[in-house]
Amino acid sequence: MNSSQSPTPEWNAPEPSAPKPPAWPMVLGIIAIVFGSLGAFGGCMSAVMTLFAEKLGELMPPGQEAAFAALEKYHDLLMTTYAIAFVLAIVLLIGGIGLVRRRSWAIPVCITWAVLKIGYAMFGAYVNYLNSEAQFQATQEQLQSDPNIPNISFPDWVVEAASTIAAVFGLLWGWALPVFLLVWFSRSAVREHIRTWRTEYE
Repeated sequence: MNSSQSPTPEWNAPEPSAPKPPAWPMVLGIIAIVFGSLGAFGGCMSAVMTLFAEKLGELMPPGQEAAFAALEKYHDLLMTTYAIAFVLAIVLLIGGIGLVRRRSWAIPVCITWAVLKIGYAMFGAYVNYLNSEAQFQATQEQLQSDPNIPNISFPDWVVEAASTIAAVFGLLWGWALPVFLLVWFSRSAVREHIRTWRTEYE
């Protein structure tokens, strides 16, 4: 009796799966979209609130409008900073959308934003310093001129130090994301991955 042998099934090695693309474009893109959206909204709201505060200062009784004097004094500078902040926020928003979609044009957009943002942060910190110092001085003058309020005065160095600290913190916060992006996009591994976007996603 002849026994039939079933053929041994051939074993094929599984094909190696394609490497999973890194997640950093999605993460940085979402961060850029969030900060861009908030920046655009904040720029608009800051301009509206400044105009509202100026109108409110005109309605204040004599002796109580000093706190709003700084807004009128630096009106043009403040409105300029808000306009620049709005434009930069839109640029960041566009760059974030490009990062999420892994478009190569998003990199120069984000780098351009980062360079401009670093310069804007210095300008904004200077304007905030002038505005904060003027607000402190105006408030102090108002307190000293009101007989119903105890005489409270701060040395000039306290006012200047508080304004400087606020400006420095604003500068560091404004530099955080653009400096990080410039450093991140300068990494060789990141640049190598970006080169693949032209063939895989565009």
